[in-house]
Amino acid sequence: MDIDKMKVSVIVTCYNKGEFIDECLKSIFKQNYKQIQLIIINDGSTDSSDKVIKSTIVDSPFQETHYLCKPNQGVIAARNEGIEQANGEALLFVDGDDFLDEDFIQVMVNEMIKNDVQIVGCPAWDFTNKKYQNFYDREFDIRDMLTNNIINASSLVRKEAIGEIRFDDNLKNCVMEDYDFWLNLILNNNASVWYSRKIKLNYRILSNGRSRSNNRTKKFLFYKNYMKKYSNKISRDDFKFILKHQNFKMKVFFLIFRMVYK
Repeated sequence: MDIDKMKVSVIVTCYNKGEFIDECLKSIFKQNYKQIQLIIINDGSTDSSDKVIKSTIVDSPFQETHYLCKPNQGVIAARNEGIEQANGEALLFVDGDDFLDEDFIQVMVNEMIKNDVQIVGCPAWDFTNKKYQNFYDREFDIRDMLTNNIINASSLVRKEAIGEIRFDDNLKNCVMEDYDFWLNLILNNNASVWYSRKIKLNYRILSNGRSRSNNRTKKFLFYKNYMKKYSNKISRDDFKFILKHQNFKMKVFFLIFRMVYK
């Protein structure tokens, strides 16, 4: 496929991001890659998001620009709705408080085609504190992914690699639903991964952000689900690798659920 022929469905999810959504959308408008279907899903915002989105998309350069305002159901339902609406060969999820450099999609598409992979990840750049959140400095290794999420939510993924997989609604009261989504694609659909250091996601850290919360109960529920879904996909050697990188409490936790779900 020619690099400029791959249509990318960009799925922007927004819940009470009225302060930032204009910057997010305009950064997508400015992409030097133009084969874009833009899908914006307002997840029942109660702030100015609806007004800002409607006024901003008037200037959208994309013929396929769709705005859906839905009752609040959470980011998982919003992203799944975006998958259903997408008609591009590749999908890109963008949170309404983040923004993209002008060449972001072009670089991601180039990397996907050049390396013949189904997922392209990149570092997340905390532009407020001037530091990377998940900089990965070597060739992708599934063991690293099993230990920690190295693929941020705004990664490019071929729609054919997704198939029937969706963001897991059982995680709506947890955290790291994007981590589960990527693991599901890799472990169950054998999705191939390339991690690019040629581009970065401009990632906003909010003090009240859902995924920024240090909520141990939610993380416990996530890892319980993680072991229930994927324990039988993790080899003995890979499980030993996981344990090696955990503290004592997490080692005990993983061992218990390994026995329960293996």
